[in-house]
Amino acid sequence: MKHWRALVSYALVLGLIFGGMFVAGCRDTVLPDPDACVPECTDRECGDDGCGGSCGECGGEETCEDGLCVGCVPDCTGRECGGDGCGGSCGDCDAGETCQDGLCVAGSNEVMPLDIGNQWEFSLDVMGMEATLTYEATGTEPVGGITATRIEGGCTGNPLLCSSMEGYYWLAANEGDGLYSYGDSRFGDYDPPNLMCSTTFNVGDTWQTTDDEGNVVEWEVVSTTETVTVPAGTFTDCIHYRATSGATEERWYHIGAGNLKTLSDGTILIELTDYSYEGGCVPDCTGRECGDDGCGGSCGECTPGETCEDGVCVAGADEVMPLGIGNQWEFLLGVMGMEATLTYEATGTEPAGGITATRIDGACTGNPLLCSSMEGYYWLAANQQGGLYSYGDSRFGEYDPPNLMCSTTFNVGDTWQTTDDEGGAVEWEVVSTTETVTVPAGTFTDCIHYHATAGATEERWYHIGAGNVKTLSDGSILIELTSHSYP
Repeated sequence: MKHWRALVSYALVLGLIFGGMFVAGCRDTVLPDPDACVPECTDRECGDDGCGGSCGECGGEETCEDGLCVGCVPDCTGRECGGDGCGGSCGDCDAGETCQDGLCVAGSNEVMPLDIGNQWEFSLDVMGMEATLTYEATGTEPVGGITATRIEGGCTGNPLLCSSMEGYYWLAANEGDGLYSYGDSRFGDYDPPNLMCSTTFNVGDTWQTTDDEGNVVEWEVVSTTETVTVPAGTFTDCIHYRATSGATEERWYHIGAGNLKTLSDGTILIELTDYSYEGGCVPDCTGRECGDDGCGGSCGECTPGETCEDGVCVAGADEVMPLGIGNQWEFLLGVMGMEATLTYEATGTEPAGGITATRIDGACTGNPLLCSSMEGYYWLAANQQGGLYSYGDSRFGEYDPPNLMCSTTFNVGDTWQTTDDEGGAVEWEVVSTTETVTVPAGTFTDCIHYHATAGATEERWYHIGAGNVKTLSDGSILIELTSHSYP
């Protein structure tokens, strides 16, 4: 029992996340009376706690059902743009970016990549009859005075629909960012080539193409900001244009993916179902502008001052963790199968250790045993050299000197010391500055990983910009970031 009590007390120290303090001063924690009614709010956020108390109240128009608050709850987890699921928005992208599956991605400088090996798949529906169209960029050939990419087409499914679908097309992009069709295997070269789409299109732009019989078809851009959902996914900032004479047809293009959808005569519908690049291991940068492409390559590099987070370049912090008032963090605490939720919020500033520090208030919900001593607050502050320091807490007062938690200037092999509750030294060493860490809050790249080399058994992972994302103590106490928000 003595060993169990010490272990639990250790887990209950908020310093695992923010304080850098250890358990020596908590070994005499008294466990709750086993015969007493123990409030139970595990997996409950509202309603009765089993002992006449409450697990919490629901907000707004939510109602409590089986211990959970239900209602239309805006959800922007993992999203920085597009809808929040309740009619609102998760944000708008900057100029030059488009919103794709909830992420702002850098705009492409071409309508559709034409690299050899690229593939596209479409569904074809004609008055209820269906077929699958497949295309692949197989090589280049001279046509119309230029070198164009040959796109081989195939069709499977309904024999009637597929009877005339075999063949190939010649496509090429010009220096003005226009995508042109230079001909096909059925009708030969197009003279002049037909403009399919352009990255420079604006609403109201018009142009002409010719049909199979040489008749003129006139087109007009209707929108450049439409959101289109097809089997391949949801694409935003799409170009929508239609024929104004000579045909009855509408098309939707996405800059980077190409043709998403075509509707002809109101009865012929073609939609993109899949697309991939470079056969074999298919690099996938959908919704990603940086980081790994899944095949050992890269989706791009972020500009100086930015970091790659979940495949998106985000403004890099000049500090380990933003300490703006109202910022919030939530962690999952796991101790030998028991779980609790830790929440923290930057609530204000107070003098501590001769400076003005940010006060971080902490709370705990879930397992009563783990949460019995989790209430309290911490003082954190960053110096001009990029170091994040803990200046004390509500249980042990001010730390003298303050404990260094992390620094933007850390390099592999760097060492430093902090002190525990009894004034003993704990020595730390940086193991890596480039680790990728996946926690419930997401995947973070270029994380700093350091561990205690003396005075404790603990490892921590920090992301510059998000702060502490993971802590492992004694091999059995795990704390992981589940969410963070910066108003």
